[in-house]
Amino acid sequence: MTNILEHFKLQGKVAIISGGTIGIGQSMALALAQAAVQIIIADQNASSTKESRVELKQNEDIETVALKVDINDPTSVNQMINNVIEQFGKIDMLVNKVGMTYNVTEEELTFEDWNKVMNLNLNGIF
Repeated sequence: MTNILEHFKLQGKVAIISGGTIGIGQSMALALAQAAVQIIIADQNASSTKESRVELKQNEDIETVALKVDINDPTSVNQMINNVIEQFGKIDMLVNKVGMTYNVTEEELTFEDWNKVMNLNLNGIF
């Protein structure tokens, strides 16, 4: 009989973390790296993803992949998925932690900025 704990081991799993360069996303990347998960950090800011990749390598000696991805662009997301499948053969986990806000009053927030926030925070995870 198989031990139930065998089903919960994460070693060898592949995780894509959008928004994995700061905050909760960064913490998730670190925690999953400690569990020997192959991490793909997806973010629109290429320099941030590279910095996070280097940090994980230094702290956990885990090789990670950093991909520049525009979560609002389905073509960019599909390209990311295809690249990950091509390189690793699978995707086991998605951590959708990308999000944004503007630190302004309601009066200062433009309709255009409101739409940017809603599009990324609500539609981006789709």
